[in-house]
Amino acid sequence: MGLGWGLGLVVDDVEDESDYRRGKPCIHKIYGVDIAINMGNTIYLIKLR
Repeated sequence: MGLGWGLGLVVDDVEDESDYRRGKPCIHKIYGVDIAINMGNTIYLIKLR
């Protein structure tokens, strides 16, 4: 799985209000929704360059 795809799942987990991914807490449960969304969007924009 590529980095972009994996971070797309971070945003998906926020949208789905998931608690766990692959048996571990989702990023937004650890760091908060704002950080998770910003992280996903930042990586997406970096990959566009």
